[in-house]
Amino acid sequence: MRGAGYSGRAADMWACGASLFMWLYHRSPYTADNQIDLLNAIANDEVEYPPDDLHSEELLTLLRGLLERKPKMRLRTRDVRRNSFITENGTNPLPAAIAAPVLTVAKVELNQCVQRAVLMKRAGLAVDAGSADHTVPPGAVLSDAVPLGASAPLDAVQPETASGAGEGVNAPVQAT
Repeated sequence: MRGAGYSGRAADMWACGASLFMWLYHRSPYTADNQIDLLNAIANDEVEYPPDDLHSEELLTLLRGLLERKPKMRLRTRDVRRNSFITENGTNPLPAAIAAPVLTVAKVELNQCVQRAVLMKRAGLAVDAGSADHTVPPGAVLSDAVPLGASAPLDAVQPETASGAGEGVNAPVQAT
C-alpha cells in the first residue's frame, strides 16, 4: 500500500484515538449498519463528540489530534509524547525515547528454534511463543535429526535413557 497514501504509523495513531474515544464515551466514534457503510463513515464523516464537562480540554485536544482524518495532519508519536495532557502541561515530560535494540539471529539458530517448536507441537507439548523458557517435560527428549521443512515422525520425541541423557536437547531454550 505504499505510495497509495497509506501510512501504517498514522493508522496506528488513529486506532489509538478510536480506542481512547471508546474508553471516554463508551461507544465507537463511528457507527453504521454494515462494514461498507462503516468504512464510508470513517472516510467521509466528522466525528461527533458528545458534550463533555468531565474531561479536560487537553485530553480532548489529544483525542481530536489522534482522530484527525487526514493522515498528514494527524498527531504523530513524537507529538503525543509532547502533548500537554500526557506531560501535564509540560511539568512532567516523558523520558527520551529509546531506540529498540537490533537483534541479529543467525539463520541456523532460527531454524533450530522453528524445528524445536514443530517437534514440540507434534509431540503434543505446549509451545508458548511469549515465553523464553520452553522446558521439555521429563520423559521426552527432542531429536535434532529432522531438518527444517522435513516431515517429522512422531517418534522424533524419544524417551530419556536411564542415565537421563537422550539423543536430543533436554534443556530450557533461553532467548539471547
